[in-house]
Amino acid sequence: MSPVKADQAPGQLQAFSACVFGDDREAWPRVLTPIAVAGAAPATAICRSETHLFTCGRDVLSVYDIAAEPARPRLLCQLPGINFGRQMLLHRRLLFITARYYGLYIVDVTDPAQPALLKNYTTLELATGIAVAGDLLYVSLRTYGVELIDISDPANPRHLSLFRSRESQSCCVFGDRKLAIGNWYHGSLALVDTADPLAPRLLSETLLRGYGDGVAVVGQTCYVSTGHHRLGKAPREEWLRPPEEDRGWGHGLEIVNISDPRQPLVLSRVQFPRCTTLRNDYWTPYVVGDTVFVADTHNGLFVIDAADKRRPRCVAQLLLPPLPTGDMPGCVSSLAFADGLVYIAANEQGLFTAAISEARYVPTPESRCAVKVSAPRIAPAGFVAADIAKAFRVALSGDGAFVAADDQGIAYIEFAADGGAKVLRRSSSTGCYDVTVHGDVLYAAERYNCCRVYRIGDGGALTSIAAITTDFPRIVKCLHVVANGRLLFMSGGHGCLDVYDVSEPTLPRRVHTTQGPLFYSDSLPNRDLDGMMLINRYWLGARFLDLNKEPPEERCDFELFLYQLGGAEALKRHFIAVGKQDCEYQLFDPVTLTVRVGRSDGVAVTGIPTFDGDRTVVFADRKSGEVKVFDVSDETHARFIPERSFAAPQFNPERVVFRNGKMLVPLREQGLIIEQ
Repeated sequence: MSPVKADQAPGQLQAFSACVFGDDREAWPRVLTPIAVAGAAPATAICRSETHLFTCGRDVLSVYDIAAEPARPRLLCQLPGINFGRQMLLHRRLLFITARYYGLYIVDVTDPAQPALLKNYTTLELATGIAVAGDLLYVSLRTYGVELIDISDPANPRHLSLFRSRESQSCCVFGDRKLAIGNWYHGSLALVDTADPLAPRLLSETLLRGYGDGVAVVGQTCYVSTGHHRLGKAPREEWLRPPEEDRGWGHGLEIVNISDPRQPLVLSRVQFPRCTTLRNDYWTPYVVGDTVFVADTHNGLFVIDAADKRRPRCVAQLLLPPLPTGDMPGCVSSLAFADGLVYIAANEQGLFTAAISEARYVPTPESRCAVKVSAPRIAPAGFVAADIAKAFRVALSGDGAFVAADDQGIAYIEFAADGGAKVLRRSSSTGCYDVTVHGDVLYAAERYNCCRVYRIGDGGALTSIAAITTDFPRIVKCLHVVANGRLLFMSGGHGCLDVYDVSEPTLPRRVHTTQGPLFYSDSLPNRDLDGMMLINRYWLGARFLDLNKEPPEERCDFELFLYQLGGAEALKRHFIAVGKQDCEYQLFDPVTLTVRVGRSDGVAVTGIPTFDGDRTVVFADRKSGEVKVFDVSDETHARFIPERSFAAPQFNPERVVFRNGKMLVPLREQGLIIEQ
């Protein structure tokens, strides 16, 4: 069958190939046998050096000696506190580990028997994929794109830029600082030029037959793993409810000629058997010579002979033992190789080996790419930059404000007569992601599972009076104090939302927990309305929480799809929340417990909203870098205010704060800007 030639301009989606081979599992001749490594900790990420094997899973990094007997890994040591490792690579005797909402771990393994945490860098969002070229590290983020980071000083990584893609899951480097990206939900392969690491450029985007993830490039060929559901010429509206004939049929391997990265040529696809589980939704190819090994989670490991790239064929398969539940095989998460041997990381079952004749260990050559640029610090028209290096969140207090400054702790700033601001005092902290103030009490989301409570003194002096420590894996990154200071809401990107009664701040007590949805962003309102709080639950819809009850009671579920990177805010009469990424938004009435649709005057309403208490709402959209201001005198019709809005792709804006009617916009690693 002839491949489909791309006919596109950069940024347009190419048609997918109709080539499909090898969808009959019973016809594949070799069934491989996994052998469990006794006592191994569950592992999702895996990589190796000449003499050692490294794995990382839920809460520990494990180091194995494989020098003497590669087929019998011997546990050498473990480093606890490396949580939720997703992908991992070894570079310059350092392990770089993506860890979803725990960001990026950098571990020094110069002495493999004594691994040492060098840095825990806070990525812009949930860190999944990883690739490296010399001093330039690429981290795929769950929904924002790919973050480019300077690691020339690995103890102090520097944010350079964000390439905003559809939904990056994994990436790999090829050629002269070019990047291949597997986009998940949108099911596409993106090729990007990062020669200027401050301004990456999209070269092309190619549709896939399934949801994208792992990519591997060898020479002029890109191998792309896909999964979940079969996609047609456009992605499905709702990935949770695809047509039955497409459900689970997205698993496979696609082979693409990228000799011209602006015009990729889809050569073929190997179709894997149907797999309908939504658990562990990631898939990764590894290329060894003419053989491609694909880790396809619960669907198993597939070995593909790709000597003829137009007619690849599956020559072997492997399934892990069933999970204790008995309903599916274990999860093949990631792979590493020795001569004639594959190491399999199984995120719920530990570590396995399998004898495979095609496998061999090929050391990764170290690339030499120096980074000689820095992200510029500029302010858009009508704003000035405050004198502070990092600003994740801001909370007003008296005549000044507290700033959550990540690894720089908590800063107290005072506002200057020229409209700027400078740091008056810093409080030591292991890392601070959010701050909120009620009266003379400051609540700070500190690294990682702690909300610390402070009494505020003169000049922003802080005295610790209590600490709320959450159970692992709960992580605290977003805080909201509501109900006139009585209740504190805590979330952090995982599936838990905790509510604490802090009417006596020195004795906080948990009164409510919501589990199930993923709180990817700062998705909750800043305040309640009439004792009701709206809970934005992303794909599970929305729910009211009645704060007038003791303990708070869940009320009235709304089954509608809310934007996962959008938030909610209390206006005067309604809560506003972002649904589809267009000119519509949702208005939730806390009295009638109903929802209606509002519309803007033609400008898309996306991001995290903040209301000034009068008539203005601003949306900070980290996905696009835009800050958009609307007049909501009529809450059903938002009127765009262009003169107060800006679009700056180099910015990563967080939730805005109003001070005397003017905006304070935290920009994370790019500091804080203040509207004049």
